[in-house]
Amino acid sequence: MKQQVMKAGNLLATAYMLIMFVLYPFYMKNGYADLGEAKYHFFFYVTTAAVILLLVLAGVTLLIWVREKKSGERSYLFSFEKVSGVDLLVLLYLSEAFVSFAFSDYRREAFFGTEGWYMGFATILLLCLIYFLIGGFWKDTIKIYAAPVTASSLVFLLGILNRFSVYPPFQEMAGGEFISTLGNINWFCGYFSVIAPIGFAMYFLWSARTEDSCFDVRKGLIGEFLAILLLCLVFTAAFSQGSNSIFLVIAAEFLFFTMVTLENKVHMMQIPIFLFTIGAGMIISGELRECLPGRFNYELDELSSKLLDPENGMWICLIAVAIGFFCHIRSGKESRTGINLLKVILPGSICFMILFFPVTVIMYMSGRLQGIDQAGLGSLLTFDENWGNGRGASMITGIRIFQELPLSQKLFGAGPDCFSACAYSIPELTVYLYENFGTSRLTNAHNELITTLVNTGITGVILYYTMMAVFIRRCMNRAKEDPAFYIPAACVTGYLVHNLISFSQVLSFPYVFLLMGMERAMERRLDKNKKFS
Repeated sequence: MKQQVMKAGNLLATAYMLIMFVLYPFYMKNGYADLGEAKYHFFFYVTTAAVILLLVLAGVTLLIWVREKKSGERSYLFSFEKVSGVDLLVLLYLSEAFVSFAFSDYRREAFFGTEGWYMGFATILLLCLIYFLIGGFWKDTIKIYAAPVTASSLVFLLGILNRFSVYPPFQEMAGGEFISTLGNINWFCGYFSVIAPIGFAMYFLWSARTEDSCFDVRKGLIGEFLAILLLCLVFTAAFSQGSNSIFLVIAAEFLFFTMVTLENKVHMMQIPIFLFTIGAGMIISGELRECLPGRFNYELDELSSKLLDPENGMWICLIAVAIGFFCHIRSGKESRTGINLLKVILPGSICFMILFFPVTVIMYMSGRLQGIDQAGLGSLLTFDENWGNGRGASMITGIRIFQELPLSQKLFGAGPDCFSACAYSIPELTVYLYENFGTSRLTNAHNELITTLVNTGITGVILYYTMMAVFIRRCMNRAKEDPAFYIPAACVTGYLVHNLISFSQVLSFPYVFLLMGMERAMERRLDKNKKFS
């Protein structure tokens, strides 16, 4: 009986993941008209159905567990001694979100979320349940990762075509403000940040196998060539879409996988090849814009125009060749000094990227960044309302909302996804919002830390980021036994870095918990293999 239940649970969990990885990114209803609503309703109904069915199966397994416990047999799904730190943090995060919702002044909005965004308590509840249910029922296999890699490649290819004014018939109301089947560029980049790292990890770790690894594929010369072409496609899409936030994701992923490669001392040539494809993506994107000037339908800002100059891409390719030559001549030679130094510098660089923006905002609000431009650091470090295409005003709004909250709401927030409702309830701040955003309604701070601070308070921020940090740390530790654990770690890292200047939405946030649940299932499989080895 229990074997049949677990098999049914595995099939259902796999079906849900395939729907989310393959069908969800492409789902559109009436083109771009109310795309956010359409995406949310697809996610909500599919996830609710999966949760209900899996909960029924979990109830059956609970009854079997009680019977086996009485008869002295071993339990197999409900094993309380194996509850992890991440499991506890997910439960605490869910509990804190419930408290924030229950005591919110905007309870309806806190439950469903702001219209068009829907990141309220209902979404958090579904995602936390999916984490436990996928982690409990799914029997992991590396083959599942082919689904998001293939689907996302088509999504990114469509993004390139759209940027150069090529639109299939199903993309109604298409225009430069929208891209692929994902909406505007912020939604596109959010999806990229959490899905593209799967392909990056597959490339770096393709043959970095251990005895217990779920990796069981081989890559010859043709496979290597196809992987490089795929990377060039992904980076061409990244550099064509128009948002600067994509640079943070690519930089973070390059640092992440460089550190992983140095740590494992395998496939050192993957680093320069990966860097070369970044440069190639810049060159292809730039040349397409120059060759098809009338077709490119998005105006790049000054920073993007400078960074995406094809000449810079050429320099990156040359640097990659030089690094590749160095890696080749140093192959097989032990020199730990440089490697140990890089293993300190690279994590430090990632931590700097994560902390830089919130610290800059807080310093600005306290008046300590006045005149930074005169110091010669340039407009990028001159934080004001206009910084980051208006993101500065969004972040300042978030800080000002938090300053106005009473102590209880400073601790537990105004309510999940209640940033907008709270902001427009403060008369003085409403004037500021209309001065900076006009009739457009601001729904978040374009910085996940500040947005979380308003929505779920200091307690929510601590629990959320502790949960993510512990999860990444656990993945990195288990990756020493199975490199497959680098995949969810890379995806969550990309998501967190991107949201330094962006926001959670239904095209990125659900994948974080889905991948966390998959990692939980991977741990169960690895522990089982060790037990019977």
